[in-house]
Amino acid sequence: MNFQKVDTLCELVRGSSPRPQGDKRYYGGNVPRLMVEDVTRDGMYVVPKVDFLTNEGAKLSRPMLKGDLTMVVSGSPGLPSILDVDACIHDGFVGFRNLDQRKIITEFLYFWFLFQLVETDKHATGAIFRNLTTDQIKNFDVPIIEIEKQHQVIKNLKTQLAEVETARQALEIQQQEIVKLANAYIRQSIEHSKVSECPLGDVLDEVKKGIGERWADYPVLGATRDGLAPAKEPPGKQPQRYKPVFSGTVFYNPMRILIGSIAFVDDDDQPGITSPD
Repeated sequence: MNFQKVDTLCELVRGSSPRPQGDKRYYGGNVPRLMVEDVTRDGMYVVPKVDFLTNEGAKLSRPMLKGDLTMVVSGSPGLPSILDVDACIHDGFVGFRNLDQRKIITEFLYFWFLFQLVETDKHATGAIFRNLTTDQIKNFDVPIIEIEKQHQVIKNLKTQLAEVETARQALEIQQQEIVKLANAYIRQSIEHSKVSECPLGDVLDEVKKGIGERWADYPVLGATRDGLAPAKEPPGKQPQRYKPVFSGTVFYNPMRILIGSIAFVDDDDQPGITSPD
């Protein structure tokens, strides 16, 4: 089996974001912009539904075509997806344009990257939010096998993925029942046990450090009456101060109408940022 560097098989491009974030000249139009949340929701073939740019905003971003392969490089590094519509990518992604289909099929490269996720994570840098650089990705080795064999691998893996999805849906139903049972146990324990109170500071650690310069790579999240939700307003004048929120983070909203609202970032929720106020 032969291997080639990925940048010899395609044009590797880094995503880009219009500045300033939330500017109505660039944001809120009809041009879809890919977000990590879209990838984790859809899997292999992704249709961006979370964020949109105007035509002017798209000119300042990185347009990609339907069928192009993308990879997350920040937050969930190494996670691949294939665009099912034309869309833009921000600088938390790289795109693989003009892939040499004579040597490698897009779906085969997708599965190879998926297989390499554990190895890819070893190369990522950072603490809370891990990152891959474009230079690192350029040096990824990709196996080159006969096109006919690639088609067979793709067919087999898609069949297995369909079986996994069926099992996942069945497991999800079971998990919902477990949650209901857990809620019943909690309710019963509270109603029939002595309850002690303690300050929040004794059981939770406040996130005090801001996200810094990579704030534009992450959605703004907040707590509503319905739990965790995207914020309706863009970041303020000092977005670098916005705090990173990740799995296990608890939100408490102290502001105006939504005062007292509580939300929790679960394991399958997308990392984001939230107002420091």
